[in-house]
Amino acid sequence: MSARVKPSASNSRRRPPPCLLLDVQNCLHGIGELQRIAGSNVEAARRQLYQACARFPEVWYFLDGGPAGDELQAPGHTWVRSGCVTADEALVDWLQRHPQRRPVLTISADRDLGMRARGLGSRIMEPVDFWRRYIVTAAPQAPPPVVEQHRELNPCEVDHWLRMFESRRDEPSDP
Repeated sequence: MSARVKPSASNSRRRPPPCLLLDVQNCLHGIGELQRIAGSNVEAARRQLYQACARFPEVWYFLDGGPAGDELQAPGHTWVRSGCVTADEALVDWLQRHPQRRPVLTISADRDLGMRARGLGSRIMEPVDFWRRYIVTAAPQAPPPVVEQHRELNPCEVDHWLRMFESRRDEPSDP
């Protein structure tokens, strides 16, 4: 049985989780609507994500790069820049430093991060499932997210992804 949170038919009756941890970069690439915006303006896509999550009582947004540390932007909404480590590492560090803060729901499609976060007591949800379950149902006038790209990859893109997956296969796995 998977520990991932599954979307249900009764989406609108579900209460939002008390604490969300968002892997922002993963959300921007995993939610079609945000992916389209990020293609031309990453900051606009981030703003769209932040606005969509404004109704949640506590959200931690983990971003790669920038000066390390927490920056409170609004009550209950904190942006965490990872500094010289990855946003994934910053998120795992947060879970380790806040063991009393449960239940927590981590939003990421990153399998490694998901396994690590689950091991620290967080539930995991894919970005597109989160979007469908909590965002689209909360704002029915919003268009549904585009999950699939409707264009074929060009030969350069195909070569890039083949090289990417080939290099991952050659990496040693963790014991």
